[in-house]
Amino acid sequence: MTIAADVSLSSIATSNSARIANGWRVLEKMLGAIYIGPEVRYFGSDGYRHDRLGMHITSMKTEDTDWSAAAGWARDSAGRSSPYVRLSILTRQ
Repeated sequence: MTIAADVSLSSIATSNSARIANGWRVLEKMLGAIYIGPEVRYFGSDGYRHDRLGMHITSMKTEDTDWSAAAGWARDSAGRSSPYVRLSILTRQ
């Protein structure tokens, strides 16, 4: 099991963000163990707020690259909402 969290605060436009994700290790023999679970993400600044609720896949590895992805539902303080997709790629030299 894994728990990941991050928080960011800024004095510029008083913006802030936070993310927390929980994951369970699965597919050890097939994919070398990846973590799958829920994630919650928040972003806020003066007069604006954006929230996300979804599922993530973390620790996918291919040679010198680590992959992470998430998908779910996003909404903001202006009353808009839609699906979201996130893809993160980290390469080592």
